Order: sequence, then structure tokens, then C-alpha cells
Amino acid sequence: MKFATIVLASVVAATAAIDQPMVESPVVWEVEAFKDGPTLKLEGTIQEVHKQLVEINHNYDTDFNLGAASDKAARDLSKRTDFSHSHTICGNFPGTTVDHLGQGISYLRGVGGRPSMGGRGTCGRVSCSYNTAIWWCNDDAGVKTLASFGSIADGAQWVWNKCAGRLDKGLAQGQVSGQAFHPTNWNVIVRKDKC
Repeated sequence: MKFATIVLASVVAATAAIDQPMVESPVVWEVEAFKDGPTLKLEGTIQEVHKQLVEINHNYDTDFNLGAASDKAARDLSKRTDFSHSHTICGNFPGTTVDHLGQGISYLRGVGGRPSMGGRGTCGRVSCSYNTAIWWCNDDAGVKTLASFGSIADGAQWVWNKCAGRLDKGLAQGQVSGQAFHPTNWNVIVRKDKC
């Protein structure tokens, strides 16, 4: 019964989110540019924020050992956000390539900081490169702050796992698009986008 309630709540949240108009809002990143430095609030995709951080601290990548952090995050499965009770829709957006999606997911897993997003119906593009975008949307009434950008990466990975290949129809390999609605009132969109 508990599982059915969770699934029903997810479907209701997903339906409400679909019926609401989407408002694009910049994602706010709470990050440090220097080890033990002040927390900065920067806006944009991960690629844009990374560029800003490198402009502030030319040694940012070395100081924060991003490659090692990304490898550690990829290995640490116990801390992943659970999407097993989420409602997922596949093929509801233009499809993109899984190769470039994997790069965006890895990038999000390797960055520190916490994402924040305005109230219900606001969405922000957290990663976009090679016309492959990962969007994060808030379905809650108030501001939503997640534990890390890895949570968004987990949603994108879930979409990949559930939806990859459904657009292929035997014609093209490695296409994916979809949306996963987390039971705690936020969702992740994977789609083709201009970037």
C-alpha cells in the first residue's frame, strides 16, 4: 500500500507539473572559488559557472582536484539520489546523444556546491554542451535546494537508463530524451537543446 501511495503521489505531482507553465530561471550555484574561501552564488549552466570559477581562480581545477572528485563520485553509489519510485516519461522532448549526456552527467557529479531553484514551475538548464541539455525543474511551492548537483546527475542517469534506445526505432543509435519526476517535488529533463 505504501508503494502504491508513493507511485500515486509521483503521478499526481508529475501531472501537476506538466499542466503548469514552465518558467525558465537561472540555476543558482553555491560554490567556492578557493579552498576554504567564501561561498559564492553564481548563475548559469555548469559549463558557464566553471568558466566563471576559472576566471576568478586560474588554479581552480587543480585546487579542487576535479578529475579525482569525479572519479570518486562515480564510484560512490551509496550516496546516489533514489529515483526508483519516480514517474518517468520517455521521448517527450527532441532526442539527444547518450555520449554527450554521459559527459554532462560526469561533469555534474564532479562539481561541488548546492543548486537552488525558485518556486513551482521554474526550470533551469544546469548543463548544456554539444546540443545536449540537462534541465532541473522545481515542482514545489517554495524555493528548492538540493544536497548536491550529483542529485540532478542521478536524475539524468535515471532518464538515460529508462529511456535510451526508445527513440532509435532501429534507425539511429544512442538517442535519448525524457523527464524523471522525483517524489520530493522536483524533476530532471534530458533533451536536445541549442548550445
